[in-house]
Amino acid sequence: MKYMINSGIYSVNFEGTNNAEFKGVHPALILRSVKNYDMYYVIPLTSYTKERWKNYRKSLCCRIISIGSIARIDKMLILHKDKISKRWFEEEHLLVPTLNEIKTVYNRVLEYISLSMNKSIDEYSKFYSNYETLYCDFTSFITNPTSDMLNLFSINIRDDIIYITYSLTRVTNLSFEDIRRIVWSIIGRENVNVTYDKIKNILIIQIDKNNKKLLTLTEWYDTMNLTEEHK
Repeated sequence: MKYMINSGIYSVNFEGTNNAEFKGVHPALILRSVKNYDMYYVIPLTSYTKERWKNYRKSLCCRIISIGSIARIDKMLILHKDKISKRWFEEEHLLVPTLNEIKTVYNRVLEYISLSMNKSIDEYSKFYSNYETLYCDFTSFITNPTSDMLNLFSINIRDDIIYITYSLTRVTNLSFEDIRRIVWSIIGRENVNVTYDKIKNILIIQIDKNNKKLLTLTEWYDTMNLTEEHK
């Protein structure tokens, strides 16, 4: 018979990819990939104890009673078939859960993935909202600044550096690197420094005054200052 890997419990070489608990060869439940026959979903197993189950059940792990194990769904990986050698056995006996137990684990995997996806969508929605808000606000302020926009931004120029402040609340789901790259996409890849003042709840963006994309903004700023001086 030809060598093949079906669903079930196999010996898997984790090579320390998870953590110390699953370093090296370990029993794991295998899920066959539908399209890529070289890759498998792998769920490591750990021995059941009351203390472990008390902790792991909170992470949507699944107990397999007939073999005294816990399926660590929270540690699921995708591995190449080269990491999977043969069916796992203990004391010369194969480790074979019942069909219903396997179905229960698979259903828990679907639940885990569904909850993870919902959480990811929620987090990405917040990121994307902040991204669109900053991109639109900053583009408008740079290309067509008006006094009304000073409700969102403040601007100050010192030592050939433009300091632009913006509400920190509007970018809570963006990293400094995200913000820097959003600014780059609008003004070009120039020196941009991003910091914040937690007490004042403001984001501070520092840009070289000589940036050509900021010409409209700096001219508007100079005009606004002259107007204020003559009042």
